[in-house]
Amino acid sequence: MLPAVPLPIRETSRYAELTYDAVRAFEWKDAFRIFGELKTSAGAVATETFGDSTTVDALGETTHALEHSILDRVRPTALWESNLVTLLAANLAEAYHPLVPVDVDRLGYHARAVQIGAMEGDDALIAREGEALDRNLKSVRAVVADYVRPARLQQLDALVTELRAARADPERIRLADDVLREVGALRDEVAARRYPAQ
Repeated sequence: MLPAVPLPIRETSRYAELTYDAVRAFEWKDAFRIFGELKTSAGAVATETFGDSTTVDALGETTHALEHSILDRVRPTALWESNLVTLLAANLAEAYHPLVPVDVDRLGYHARAVQIGAMEGDDALIAREGEALDRNLKSVRAVVADYVRPARLQQLDALVTELRAARADPERIRLADDVLREVGALRDEVAARRYPAQ
């Protein structure tokens, strides 16, 4: 049986997503409270040496920078850093072959990156991350096709196509939210169908 993804890595990912959501909503008090949990879990990852040292070091550096961004209320940087933590956690989780392939989590990372680009009016970032999102979706489709309804992948594919075609930033932000919701639903469906007893 494959080892489970260590709890500190799972919690680091979860708290990073929650931090992102709080910062995006300008809920700085909540962001700092949630960040405290993130800092604890990321510290445990470093202390217990889960994963390669380069990624663990990057996680520590990004977490430290995120703390200052939240304290100083630098929203774009805090969004970027909290999202980066989700990617670093996914990269660390990959060695443990999690229930849901980490490429599903990477879809969330790229969708949030597009959203950040839309908030900042950064067309180059939107284009680059939109392309990465589309490319990542293709790899996800190949890995999870046996565990999800075709309609789920078709819906996600349609949303990603619509997001990449959008030109107005408010529409991009809304569509990125739709993609993130669909990624969450995909994650749940893969876990339920791949390991129905868990």
